[in-house]
Amino acid sequence: MEPSVEDQRTLTDYALINGLIMRDPQGGVQIAPFTVYGTPFPKDCFHRALNVQTYFNELIHRVATNKNFLHNSLSVTVKHDSFTKKLLDLHLQFGADKPMLGLFRSDYMVNSSKTSISGVLRQIELNTISASFGCLIGKLINLRNATRDILRCDEVEIPANDSCLGLCRGLLDAVKYYETSHKSSNTAILFVVRDIDSNVFDQRLLELGIKSLDDSGSRRRVFRVTFNDVTKSGVLTNRKLVYKGREISVVYYRCGYDPNDYPTDSDWDARSMMEASFAINCPSIGYHLAGTKKVQQVLSCDGVLERLLDDPVKISAIRQTFAKMWSLDDPDSGILAEILERPLDFVLKPQREGGGNNLYGDAMVAVIRSTPSSQLSEFVAMERIYPPTHPNYIVRPGSAIQPADVVSELGIFGVILGRGTEVVVNREVGWLMRSKDVSYDDGGVAAGVAVLDTPILY
Repeated sequence: MEPSVEDQRTLTDYALINGLIMRDPQGGVQIAPFTVYGTPFPKDCFHRALNVQTYFNELIHRVATNKNFLHNSLSVTVKHDSFTKKLLDLHLQFGADKPMLGLFRSDYMVNSSKTSISGVLRQIELNTISASFGCLIGKLINLRNATRDILRCDEVEIPANDSCLGLCRGLLDAVKYYETSHKSSNTAILFVVRDIDSNVFDQRLLELGIKSLDDSGSRRRVFRVTFNDVTKSGVLTNRKLVYKGREISVVYYRCGYDPNDYPTDSDWDARSMMEASFAINCPSIGYHLAGTKKVQQVLSCDGVLERLLDDPVKISAIRQTFAKMWSLDDPDSGILAEILERPLDFVLKPQREGGGNNLYGDAMVAVIRSTPSSQLSEFVAMERIYPPTHPNYIVRPGSAIQPADVVSELGIFGVILGRGTEVVVNREVGWLMRSKDVSYDDGGVAAGVAVLDTPILY
């Protein structure tokens, strides 16, 4: 049913009341973009994604703790990717046997298939750093439940989702592990953030959740800091990280995945200080590197999972989600000729997070033609996924509701805490769904392309 102007006012008001909000470019508040209705998503694909998450958590942990595998996988990439090389250098220095916390999100699309009515689940990427919107998605669920009657919607059950709670518990699990190991108490948490971030309220909800869940009896302090703040006010005392007089147990990165997050050497020095400390980094530098596109491509090669995991059930479940991927390290492999011949069947991916970095169609062809073959190793190629489209309506700040044919992406959140071969916590903790107009190739919510959504399972 097409929403009315009055429906838009109601949805906007309810979004603001519920806290479904983001920071606008002027520093004010605006609604986070979302769909008016839920979007159909295959039930079997949804549950398969949930069920395989703990296997992926374990796989990333095995990769991060296998220094030889990680460095061999990235050895060619770092010759032409200076950012990944700096991260790998940090891993050489500090990727030792210390506890690691991962708050991951594995993203999937359903690839339309002639042999399956519901389509085939395909992993797009696995985000190991700054996996966002785990808290704001709960605000959209609240809005859906509050406006169902107003929008004259049929009763549709939204799958249970406690992603914000699960992520908060993961951070507190790491705090408790640190305090027990170091016989400390009343430690604080660092949230490493940018000066300006449109998604600040998703982060703030994590802060509030930590404080409401903490049962230690102490007033758990969460410091929001930039790399520059850490340089100015952070110190290492016998490898214990201290910030403004408080011992830090956990460092949680909501930035640091983009080269622009390190404009000066002092920013890298701050990252080095935190990695060198006893504080549990989320993610550790090993987890960060394990989430690169190159590692994702290497994992998809025949026989690689068997080198990292022992359980054939886990191996099979993971492999069934893989999209086809190709290395561009070997100019004689023939894949470049295939891409140039059939550009609509491929995506070119650099080693970057944050959305909006992938190359498609003419832009992809132009980069391949203009880049020396020896330098294409900083990219990997993936088969292009063509998900089914569904009609919906999109609410954006400052504009009228727009009808759109949308494609959807499902994210599953996971928490893992481990040290060496020991895994202390391994959980799947909820989901995120985002949709975008089918006319857009790439881009997330923060980039202004995708919008928050909820699944209608069928």
